[in-house]
Amino acid sequence: MSEVSKKATGKTVHANTPGDKTSAAATSVKPAQQEETVVYIGPDFKNIISKNTIFKNGIPPEITEKAGTSPAIMRLFVPLKDLPGAVKSAAQGGMYKQLYDNAAKEMAEIDKGENAYE
Repeated sequence: MSEVSKKATGKTVHANTPGDKTSAAATSVKPAQQEETVVYIGPDFKNIISKNTIFKNGIPPEITEKAGTSPAIMRLFVPLKDLPGAVKSAAQGGMYKQLYDNAAKEMAEIDKGENAYE
């Protein structure tokens, strides 16, 4: 499991325990390193993750289980060193804006599937 703590900035920071492994699907524009600090810059994912959440030591497995099938969602986990460029791209309607929009659509589909009654 992950440790969660609130910083003075009000952002949530997650640190994976040493035994945690991340999925190969956990990539950004440049693949995020397993133990690299990443920031999620996508839309809020109901009961899973909020925008601007910081993850030390990579993406936790419980998130990759839920969102790992969505390339758009997984590419919105940006290595901290790439964050300024990604935020600028999103603000100017670039690739990250397109990824954000696609992730929002995919999340709606995932939510629909979970709420479907058979």
